[in-house]
Amino acid sequence: MKRLLCLALLLVGCVTGPPPTPPLVTVSPTKIPSKAPGEWTLIFYFAADNDLEEVELNDLEELTRLADHPQVHILALVDRSPLGEDNEGYSNRAVANLANWSHAKLLDVQHDKLTELDDWGRLNMADPQTLRRLLTVAQERYPANRYGLFLVDHGQGWQGICGDDGAPRAHDALDPGELQTALKTLKSPVDLLGLDACLMSSLEIYLACAPYAHSMVASQDSLPGEGLNYLEAIRQLQGKPKSDGLQLGRWFLEAHRSSLKNDEQESARLQLALLDGRNYADLAAAWKKLSEALKPLAKKEWLALAKARAAAQSFQIEGVGVGGEVEDMGQLLQQIRRRVPALSSLTVRVEEQLERVVVEQVRGQFRQSCSGLSVCFPALAENLSQEYRTLAESLLPEWADFLRAYTAAERQVKVSSSLSPVTLSGGGDRMDLQARLGRPDEVVASYTILVKDHRVVGQMTCAVEPGENLLSDYFDGKWLALREGARGQTLMAQLDSVEMSGGSALARLSCQLTRAGGGAPQPVQLYFPLQPEDLTHSAPLLGVSRSGGLGMTEVQLKPGDQLSFLERDLRPGGHQDRGKSLRLSHPETLQLSLARVPAGDYELGFLVLDVQGRSHWQTRPLLWGK
Repeated sequence: MKRLLCLALLLVGCVTGPPPTPPLVTVSPTKIPSKAPGEWTLIFYFAADNDLEEVELNDLEELTRLADHPQVHILALVDRSPLGEDNEGYSNRAVANLANWSHAKLLDVQHDKLTELDDWGRLNMADPQTLRRLLTVAQERYPANRYGLFLVDHGQGWQGICGDDGAPRAHDALDPGELQTALKTLKSPVDLLGLDACLMSSLEIYLACAPYAHSMVASQDSLPGEGLNYLEAIRQLQGKPKSDGLQLGRWFLEAHRSSLKNDEQESARLQLALLDGRNYADLAAAWKKLSEALKPLAKKEWLALAKARAAAQSFQIEGVGVGGEVEDMGQLLQQIRRRVPALSSLTVRVEEQLERVVVEQVRGQFRQSCSGLSVCFPALAENLSQEYRTLAESLLPEWADFLRAYTAAERQVKVSSSLSPVTLSGGGDRMDLQARLGRPDEVVASYTILVKDHRVVGQMTCAVEPGENLLSDYFDGKWLALREGARGQTLMAQLDSVEMSGGSALARLSCQLTRAGGGAPQPVQLYFPLQPEDLTHSAPLLGVSRSGGLGMTEVQLKPGDQLSFLERDLRPGGHQDRGKSLRLSHPETLQLSLARVPAGDYELGFLVLDVQGRSHWQTRPLLWGK
């Protein structure tokens, strides 16, 4: 682009004012040299102008470790950030033979070498015209019998993929409609579409992309920072270049499973699916019929549907506000079939089509029941955003009609969840507490809470007794706490959730992280492996994820960082504020363990959330240790 502008200035002579920026789609690829036709062209779209720059550069460098192969060509568009190492997740480093750059370059990827084909300057990777431009170049200059397209960046589920710090609109991303706009540029479907980003294995994304992709690889959950394992999967392809997209997808699943076998946290939460794009029409038709049948039942069966939704595995699209939760599609179908028998035949039909679409999965210990696709099913009217309504009306109009009816009916439904006063008994070193629930089947989550000055300073999950409407727990002066090493300072913990699998549990805590260098606190999630039957064993930190406007990012804790919890104010109209902080000296020793609760005046009780998203709590005064 710079060479073209210089030539224009020489021809025109004296020019006043800056030259206009040409539209992206009008740029001709003719100056880019053509490759000899091959079996495969792998097209990479690295949207690295954000806080994933460092890890995406690692992926790019990984590709240069592959041997050159005459039948497998690799073309990459890499947009980098002008920020550097002073900003977390960014980088100014060189890659292979290329020095640092801070805009978009079109690269031919070879062994130990990156050849710059063109400099595309500053552009927006969240603009579908940018992806269209790349696909046009790939088809015209890198001809092949089969194509693979890989989108590498943050993922926000149905809200899109590939954010760009330089985009005119904050938190912009390629949404499903924009993905369709770009993929329509293809002369024929790609054989494999790899969505190397979090939360992209959703019904909305699948239906938008499947007409343009024979197969897809994507995850319902968060992907680890290193993303897909390109090296091992593409090496397999180089050995058998006539393989199709489904086989390449299987190699990616095998490589992903292999690369994470020694990573305890990511193995536990691992989920990656291979989807057959050629079966999308039958799945869409079956979902349409179920949605049409659901709409007239939205009011009559609201409570049953709300319970079905609450019982299904959910995944949170972090950092994007209200409406960011999606549900596992297979589990949702099973729950609807059980709770609304009139819909059994229709749900079975969708389940059959779902099994045809999801060819294969890699699933960790806590993701064994994942079906391979998620779908957005907002709980309340305020969660049904205009953005999702617009998307669903285009891709899933019957589902959009049902959701409007369902969320409208919610205001007319009486949920009778209630919590009786808490009883405290015992004394000395142990207090037993109990409370009864009016309708335990309407409870989504339940916690034992420790309150000081009306604020929740400690929170642990507490299950309803099977077959009873009873919450029961005990307090012996100890609480789960964050602590460095065996003797470090402690901070009473607030557990968001505990996922069970066999005798193991994975605890998640939402904290506020303030970096040692200052700046605003940022929300993070901490993960610990618990032994729920024996909490006396401390649990080491498995990993930390940061929530941002573009999605989730893995982070490393550093000396001087501070962790704190948001404490819920239980008074009417109360809100959440940051509580005490734990300043880290040796973050590698951070653990979750039982710690003695300081003496003082507290309240002890329970808090539950019902299917309408409302909180109910009951507490009793507790004078401890004085």
